[in-house]
Amino acid sequence: MRATPSRCGPRGEPARSWTDSWRRLGAAGYRLAAVNPAEGSDPAPLDEAGRALLIGAAREVARRAYAPASKFPVGAAILAADGRVFVGCNVENASYGLSMCAERAAAFRMIADGAWRIVAVAIWTRLAEPGSPCGACRQVLAEFAG
Repeated sequence: MRATPSRCGPRGEPARSWTDSWRRLGAAGYRLAAVNPAEGSDPAPLDEAGRALLIGAAREVARRAYAPASKFPVGAAILAADGRVFVGCNVENASYGLSMCAERAAAFRMIADGAWRIVAVAIWTRLAEPGSPCGACRQVLAEFAG
């Protein structure tokens, strides 16, 4: 199925690409998508520029992580089906069970802001090799994955 362009320009004109949307709204706007899919349709795939911007959003938010115990900042960026990007970082607590992972922080922010479908997720850490989200984060991400 074909997705339709979102009306995300300053005068409501459709975006032409992920990069175009980003430039128009500015990096602080965290809106990447050139899609606004109709119910049941699939959004356009993320191109290289879109992937780079999503990873950049995850890297940027990792700077705000609160990780005094582990010294392991993590940032996550979720692209929702409506084109908005939601970010989250890990927040540790002296009571380990009360800590929040970056992935869940981003997902909960997405839900709180009214988006319900995840299209793509970028997770940033300082590790050279990619890591894997914890079981709780995988469960939450799977719950809202398209």
